[in-house]
Amino acid sequence: QIAGAGDNTQLLAKRIEAEEALRDSQSRFIQVAENMPQAFWLADFQTNEPIYVSPSFEKIFPGKVNDLYGNSMSWLEHVHPEDRDWVRVAIETQRHAELYMEFRIVLPDGAVRWISNLHKPIRNEAGEIYRSVGVAEDITTRKLAEEALRESQNRFIQLVENIPMAFWFSDTQAEGTRYVSPYYEKIYPATVNEIYENPMSWLEYVHPEDRDWVRAATETQQHGERHIEFRIVLPDGAVRWISNVDNPIRNEAGEVYRTVGIVEDITERKLAEEALKESQNRFIQVAENISEALWLNDFETGLLYMSPVVERLFGVSSESLHETLKTWIDVIHPEDRERVRDIRKNHAKEEQHYEFRIVHPDGSIRWISNQLTPIKNEKGEVYRVVGVAQDITERKLMEEQLIQSQKMEVVGQLAGGVAHDFNNLLTAILAYSQMGIMKLRSGDPVIGYMEEIKKAGERAAELTSQLLGFSRRQITQPRVISLNKISIDTNKMLRRLIGEDVELVVLPSDDLWLTEVDPGQMEQVLLNLAVNARDAMPDGGKLTIETTNARIDDGFARLHSDLSEGEYVTLSVRDTGTGMSKEVIERIFEPFFTTKEVGKGTGLGLAMCYGIVTQNGGCIIVDSEPGKGTTFTIYLPRVDVPASSMPLRDESGYLPTGSETVLLVEDEPVLRNVAALILREQGYTVLEAANGTDALRVSEECSDQVIHLLLTDVVMPLMGGRELADKLRMIRPDISVLFASG
Repeated sequence: QIAGAGDNTQLLAKRIEAEEALRDSQSRFIQVAENMPQAFWLADFQTNEPIYVSPSFEKIFPGKVNDLYGNSMSWLEHVHPEDRDWVRVAIETQRHAELYMEFRIVLPDGAVRWISNLHKPIRNEAGEIYRSVGVAEDITTRKLAEEALRESQNRFIQLVENIPMAFWFSDTQAEGTRYVSPYYEKIYPATVNEIYENPMSWLEYVHPEDRDWVRAATETQQHGERHIEFRIVLPDGAVRWISNVDNPIRNEAGEVYRTVGIVEDITERKLAEEALKESQNRFIQVAENISEALWLNDFETGLLYMSPVVERLFGVSSESLHETLKTWIDVIHPEDRERVRDIRKNHAKEEQHYEFRIVHPDGSIRWISNQLTPIKNEKGEVYRVVGVAQDITERKLMEEQLIQSQKMEVVGQLAGGVAHDFNNLLTAILAYSQMGIMKLRSGDPVIGYMEEIKKAGERAAELTSQLLGFSRRQITQPRVISLNKISIDTNKMLRRLIGEDVELVVLPSDDLWLTEVDPGQMEQVLLNLAVNARDAMPDGGKLTIETTNARIDDGFARLHSDLSEGEYVTLSVRDTGTGMSKEVIERIFEPFFTTKEVGKGTGLGLAMCYGIVTQNGGCIIVDSEPGKGTTFTIYLPRVDVPASSMPLRDESGYLPTGSETVLLVEDEPVLRNVAALILREQGYTVLEAANGTDALRVSEECSDQVIHLLLTDVVMPLMGGRELADKLRMIRPDISVLFASG
């Protein structure tokens, strides 16, 4: 009995120990269950009544734990109406197996929460289900994150599948491509599935000329962004340009684990770039092959473009101009520099056009025309300016020549008018003085006075002749001659004229062309030029007279307005004298302009030379610098007809007499009176009229009288001489006509 009692004590102790361990285990379980965010429950499988429900149930469901012990399915009333039926059916039909569900519940305040519920049956040793255990958890945060992720993925997919680019990505460790956007099929003549099956299949569409280098580029290990552009060939033979950009993606360790790519059809851009490049090439070709210099300046970045013509125009290097625009300013003529600076200050406001001079590195002065055009941005602000510069030196010279020519024309008209009126007076003076001498007896002391009047009149007539020569109103007798004959024939006269201290050299050209000119006038021109040359060499020197043939091209003709392109004969008179300044050259041909002392020159010699040469269709050019002598070069048009001989002149001085009737018509009373006096002295009957209308009246009054000759001026008021002659011949068909002019 004692032994049996000891065994029972041991058994009791073991049972107590086991119960203590169970209570400890239950205590730990409860501590865990009541402090976990998940709700745990244990139920009897047959009755579905809960054996245990953790307090966390009340944090998830809006009911009480005690409510479940009386009604284990009471929590279903909190399930979202849209989920309640399928949740109930799932519980009722799938109790014998593990069941996982995610559904929504509605809290009293209307808030919707997402719940996950895991149901698992528990079997005894016989394999029979006798209990079930469950875990419920609030997964709203996860659900919202998943929803946000899905929304983000949807937006990404919408973006990727609706932009004109193809996207793809692949994992470094995995075989093949993980994703290719549908737009791929609009770029390549292949399907997306082909890429999934063979990631490098797109290479077969690459242009044969690009395929090798593209393959090499894609097979090369890449640690950074890679961008390649190549061509593909479509089935119809069309060639398209493709841009492919690869971007490696790294993990936290910095290792590349994924590659993302963007594929884009850039054919239109390439064509635009090609068109732009072609346009730029055409612009550069134009800019580099025109005479104008082009440049573009940005207010922020400075000089953007400058054509090569700028270097030729200004004589400075493009490098120096790119460094600083001061280089360009330094080239401007000092007298124009400040004016140009002031203009440039306002060039951003409006279009500017101005002209200025530069001093070229070779020392020459060139005229530049500069056009500045401001360029505005979208806001209307000027941010750039484009400039066009042009060398207008030739145009300036032509303008100066035109102004000089116009001035000479005006002066010539004035001189001609003065000479014409003065000539009329001199005609009367000379005629009356000569007739007065003829009327006086030999030895009469008045004859001496009359002779002096005649000499003074003759000297005045010479001045008048020079004025008429300048104004090109002299009566000329042009002949086809060789200028060699003029230069040789005047040789002896010139040697006596220039003196022994001046060396005279005559250089006639072999096979000199012929020209048509009044020989007497050309002798006059040569003598005047020789006299001027002698006066320019007071201490002696060398005078060279030379004839040549010359072919004038368009460029030389543009510099001299009196010349045109063609063949000319030239006569040059060159001295080694004091020379002339530019200011003197500009006025050298003006009548009465002279640099000689008072009493040593009339200022009409060179004016006469200018008039004679231009009257004969030629041009006279002066080349001179102070201290370097002067060269006058006369250009006369070439003619291809044989040379003519000089007509014979009656030098006897015999004046014929007659008895016929002459109708004298002259609007200038002085000339009319002296002409009538001379004719009457020679025995003619003279009828006088002041103009054409007056002459017709006189003719009508003398209708019964024969009028043998009409002697008439050409230009008269009311009716001129030509019209008078035509009308008078209709009345008097036998009348002879002689036109006369001052």
